[in-house]
Amino acid sequence: MAITASVLPLLLERVQGVWPDNQNKMDVTPNIEVLKAIYEQQTSTIDTIISNEKDRDVKVTWVKACPPTVDACADSCTFAGEEASTDSKTYALSKCAQTEFKIDIDGWYANEFEATDAAARLMQAHMTAHANAAAVYSLSIIEANLSTNAYTNMGDWTAGTTTTIPDASWTTALFGALQRAAIKNKFMSPYLLSGENLHQQFFMARTSQANGEGKGDANRIGTLPTYFDLFNIESVNDPDYITYMIDRGVLAFASKGYYDTRPERIEGRDAHTRITIPNPFFPALLHDVQITTSCTSGHTYEHYKIKTKYDVFVNPLGCTSTQKGILKFKRDTGV
Repeated sequence: MAITASVLPLLLERVQGVWPDNQNKMDVTPNIEVLKAIYEQQTSTIDTIISNEKDRDVKVTWVKACPPTVDACADSCTFAGEEASTDSKTYALSKCAQTEFKIDIDGWYANEFEATDAAARLMQAHMTAHANAAAVYSLSIIEANLSTNAYTNMGDWTAGTTTTIPDASWTTALFGALQRAAIKNKFMSPYLLSGENLHQQFFMARTSQANGEGKGDANRIGTLPTYFDLFNIESVNDPDYITYMIDRGVLAFASKGYYDTRPERIEGRDAHTRITIPNPFFPALLHDVQITTSCTSGHTYEHYKIKTKYDVFVNPLGCTSTQKGILKFKRDTGV
């Protein structure tokens, strides 16, 4: 079952929905809301730098415009001033992850399913693992770039790089205080990335909004875009319950593939087929796949190696160097 231009569409189609029974679907569905949140709120332009070098660079570009100094009026016939800049920075993708699997081609001849089904099932499982790993990695970047909360008039809140909020304050009324924190920290378009914090409040507000007394709660939770990742945020921060506030455009996800998007056959002693395939659950994540064959005890095996190169970058062009646009809020006693 060599991966050729004619076989590939069948394999990729089966990767999308192989054996879609409920239990298996749960096993091969990644938990990547944190990745989706970053990508949906990303405003930068990512340009892939075409190069055969080992470090696969990308150029990340943000638009920058900072408030100027206001001067006194002067009589002049000339016009001057700064322009908005689209400064860019070139990064090497520092995260590289790899997995491998193999298929006994001969062993599937007498099976109800084909070797293509087995390859698709395993590729789907491996791509799930890569997506999950990328989600956890993105949280490590968020944690490494926390800002100190500039909003200090918070009563019983304890501010810092982690702002602790009493358990009783985690209601829909909290959104007013979060809005003030966003304003004081000069966030322009913030969104929330939360674990279990506020999840129950969102459920109650959304299911009660048809009632007259529930409209207020529904309006309050609608003031900030909110994403819930019930798997990664809690596991990374265990035993704490955490909610992040991130300004839109602060983070940028980038991934780069080395190979062509069509199968390419490399001949010679180490003959193999190679191709770049987007992750079916998160297409911005690209996988370089190498496939080769071997013979052991009369059985032909197809070997797959999947490499994924990616990174998450923080906007380096803020007007205030100490403000990175990420705040962390901790619930003091859990949910």
